[in-house]
Amino acid sequence: MSTPKNNVTTTFLALLESRDLCVDLTDEEMTEILDVYLKDATYLRFKNCTKDLSDHEDYDFYTETSTATGLTDEFTISQYPTSPHADAITYVCKVNDTSVGYTFDANTLTFTLSSTPSADDSVEVGYEFYGQFNETLTQEEILILAWGMIVSWRQKVLNNHRNMKNRISPKDYTAFSPANLLKALTVLSKEAERQIRDLRVSYSFDSTFEGFTPI
Repeated sequence: MSTPKNNVTTTFLALLESRDLCVDLTDEEMTEILDVYLKDATYLRFKNCTKDLSDHEDYDFYTETSTATGLTDEFTISQYPTSPHADAITYVCKVNDTSVGYTFDANTLTFTLSSTPSADDSVEVGYEFYGQFNETLTQEEILILAWGMIVSWRQKVLNNHRNMKNRISPKDYTAFSPANLLKALTVLSKEAERQIRDLRVSYSFDSTFEGFTPI
């Protein structure tokens, strides 16, 4: 079994108080940014995970575009993720940039459109694969990874704010930002670090505890 990475990123977004991260981003750009935070959470903030988090599949967006002949409703792609979790992948099937109905055969990698496109129509088929961990993660493990993403995100916001403070004059800094914002961000960052530390400690205890030894 496997666990879609978007199970973790969805939890991260639910925990996130500010959605400024999402402004003016396409779905593909958003997924790529979330993947960066997830990698940080995986390799830096959850080293005691009992699952092999290094056994995973990365995000991938892949499409092929061809010109219809008007004679067939079948279009095949040349690559596909290995054993993707059903919830970790969505499909792209468009004619002249408009989504159309289809069926997809993962064995032959063939899209069969609901109707045959006309000659010279532009047909785009493919997928967006959100990536996956190739082991089944518990809800506790997903939550720890999501909080790890929160820590990474808040540290980035905090660092950007500190850099802005260093680049501009105190007067401009006060004009552009509330005086206590940097302090508030620091507090939030420390709270997130405490939260993930407590979760990791609880997880480690649950993972190693085998019951009390009888007297």
